Amino acid sequence: MKQTVMNILSLCYKELKSLLSDIPLLFMIVVLFTIVVVSVFEQVTSEVKNATVAVIDEDHSKLSYDMLDALNPPQFKKPQVIHPDEVMPALDKAEYIFVVNFPKDFQTDISKFDNPKIQLLVDATAMTQAGLGTAYIQMIFTQQLLKFFNLDQLDSLLPTEENTKIYFNENNESGWYSGIMQIAMNITILSLVLVGAAVIREKEHGTIEHLLVMPVTVFEIGLAKIIANGVVILLTTMMSLYFIAHLWLGIPINGSIFLLLICCWAYIFAMTSLGMFIATLAPSLPQFGLIVTPIIMISHLTSGGASPVEAMSPRVQTVVNFSPTTHFVYNIQDIIFRGAGLDSIAFSLLVILVYGIIFFVIALFRFKIMLQKFN
Repeated sequence: MKQTVMNILSLCYKELKSLLSDIPLLFMIVVLFTIVVVSVFEQVTSEVKNATVAVIDEDHSKLSYDMLDALNPPQFKKPQVIHPDEVMPALDKAEYIFVVNFPKDFQTDISKFDNPKIQLLVDATAMTQAGLGTAYIQMIFTQQLLKFFNLDQLDSLLPTEENTKIYFNENNESGWYSGIMQIAMNITILSLVLVGAAVIREKEHGTIEHLLVMPVTVFEIGLAKIIANGVVILLTTMMSLYFIAHLWLGIPINGSIFLLLICCWAYIFAMTSLGMFIATLAPSLPQFGLIVTPIIMISHLTSGGASPVEAMSPRVQTVVNFSPTTHFVYNIQDIIFRGAGLDSIAFSLLVILVYGIIFFVIALFRFKIMLQKFN
């Protein structure tokens, strides 16, 4: 037992030394957990932001001016007046997302309750901006109409009063969610790539023959690769969560850091084991990249990190609930945003650990077959 531990530690030292000498991989790790996380936090949002608006004002009334003045930053850029003949070319060139057309005598017809229509043309290729922006514009214009009729306090006359309470993310900051989910995706990427690259590097550099003549077992070699690369990923993950996400970007961590550490390590163990298994199937690093790329994309897109699992079809929900990435996303969300305890995440954590053990056993079996080919 003591010799096994010493062998694993020695092999871990070899793996860490090899990783630290790989400058491109180190650069990728730093960029993924710093620049990429900050960029996604600031740029990838689900709110309407800086939406472009054009206007055709055939009425030139105070009401139409008030409605346009209410389209303010940061949701909308200042509306630009265009000619009717310029509308379709401008939409074709994606110069504007929204085009508002106020008909002639709009305010007069409103005063007479003649039910005039405002035309709103929307470039729906900007899907998020178009959907939410249309609702924003309708709400803003409705508020201006209520003010025009001195009914802006209409809610106080209703027999009921709406009292909305938002938990866990009071300001609806989508950057909180997208930033954390980017870190989760980074864990998936590095867990697969680092161990896979370590295995394939042994084959390409010819150092795998050195391992065969050493008094070490397949178990010791495989576990050392997972531990060494897993420790690097875990440390960078926790540093990114605390220093980048929490301190720099202001994302609160409501749950236990220790529990978060356990969940991350369990998932890293599962994905590094999967990465080692895939590496035994791929003869070269480019082919390994072709295999893991769709795995990374599909696991992320169906995990609930890109869109809610509840929004998917029932059949897809059944399938993705067997994915360790989905359970990891559940755990991350519960701990960081909801402050969940062990009782809330125990099942998902157990699923991840079971997958980790299964992947590890299969990876060792394949790794042993791969080594036998070099004998």
